[in-house]
Amino acid sequence: MIVSTADPPVLPETPDFQVQTLQPGRNSSTSVSIINGQMKKTVIDDVLYNFQLTPKRTGMLSIPAVAVKADGKTWHTKPIPIRVHEAEKVTGIELELELSERVCYVGQPVMATWRWYVSQEARGYLFSLPLLSHPDFTYPPYEPKIDQQLRNSYLGIPYGDGQELIGTRSIVSRDGIRTTCVTFRRPVIPAKAGNYDLAAGTVSCNINDTRRARRRPQRDSFFDDFFQTTPTRRVTIAGNSAKLEVRPLPKQGRPADFSGIIGRCSLRVQAKPTEVNVGDPIILTISLEGLAYPDGAHLPEISAQPSLSGAFRISDQDSGVVKGNAKVFQCTLRAQKADLKEIPALRLSCFDAQAGEYRDVTSAPIPITVHEVKTVTAADAQGFAPLAGETAGAEVKAYDSGIAHNYAWERMLVDERAGFGSWNRHSWKPWLLATCALLYVLTALTAWLVRRHNADPVALAARQAAHDSWQLLTSSRELTAEQLS
Repeated sequence: MIVSTADPPVLPETPDFQVQTLQPGRNSSTSVSIINGQMKKTVIDDVLYNFQLTPKRTGMLSIPAVAVKADGKTWHTKPIPIRVHEAEKVTGIELELELSERVCYVGQPVMATWRWYVSQEARGYLFSLPLLSHPDFTYPPYEPKIDQQLRNSYLGIPYGDGQELIGTRSIVSRDGIRTTCVTFRRPVIPAKAGNYDLAAGTVSCNINDTRRARRRPQRDSFFDDFFQTTPTRRVTIAGNSAKLEVRPLPKQGRPADFSGIIGRCSLRVQAKPTEVNVGDPIILTISLEGLAYPDGAHLPEISAQPSLSGAFRISDQDSGVVKGNAKVFQCTLRAQKADLKEIPALRLSCFDAQAGEYRDVTSAPIPITVHEVKTVTAADAQGFAPLAGETAGAEVKAYDSGIAHNYAWERMLVDERAGFGSWNRHSWKPWLLATCALLYVLTALTAWLVRRHNADPVALAARQAAHDSWQLLTSSRELTAEQLS
């Protein structure tokens, strides 16, 4: 049968197994046959979809049927019964899970730490970590700190659907045996209250099968000894379990502006510059310090601070970056009046998980000096005003230092709506109106004088007779002059 199209199969959800999708594989084969002098070439290309199933309990379980769609049709596999025994105990390989908290609150980050102890050779290892796919937990972004000078001490731990954790290798003494310990961490945040018994998970790997090597009979062949290799077997090691009690956040005493931050922390605020004109930008840097896991902390909008409303305009608040053990946020303030003497203290409402109560964290106020706005020149508006100590016309190093950077656009707009009420906004408009009126009066006066001049017929006849007489007199004088010559 030739299959042209096929969809990747999806294993149905089952309470008995944790399913991990592995990388698919391919098998290709080509065969040539000659029948009645005709050559026929057959190419078979198989796609192998691989899954790793980790049983969650012992007993008689069943792998459910899987639906496979190909060429518009659907085929189903048969359910596979499987008996699950207790996890095997292998000397020299252990997996442990440790939680940073035994009692926490909903939304409080908990650091989960796995330690994998190995005192023998293990290859092809693959972890199954059910805690990292638990429906009652969320997983904030997390990147472990890596020392580049010790990069050879780190090890990638594959788990789940192609995911990976970064573990740190170290040498420890366990029961008097030199053992390699691989430690990897991941923060998890409980989203639902309850009591949890969290399994560390399992690790599957290939180890040397020393039991078969001991049972192998002695052979006299030289080649048997020369090519003899130690057989391996694949084992799955189960780790311990850790209990976690997750409590709901108390409703009593919860402030209306609760930030959602859980843990003891402090606020440190810096401002630069502290001497500005009205409307000039002030970069406010806010450091949230003291949290065990600062990566997932979010700062509420600074514009909601009552102490800043009305005195400052706030913009450009970022999502924060982790620096050391603190998370640092920045935003831009612009003073709206010149009588401001300080940036007031900021207040943040947090929940102290150790004390089990809500607390306010405040910063120290920052003294500032705000001057009145100077007269704005064309150079200021374009952002090319000369710096102190430089010659006129020297270009500043940043174009955004002009008026467009320091003032909000809506405040730069001028009401240009047409109407009689807008004539007094520009001094040249009344003069234009007066000039137009004067021209109209002069034109009307000239037209009136012309009409009046041509309105009397007797006067017109007299003027015409005078004109004709003058022409006759002029002609007579010219004729006499010619005769004399």
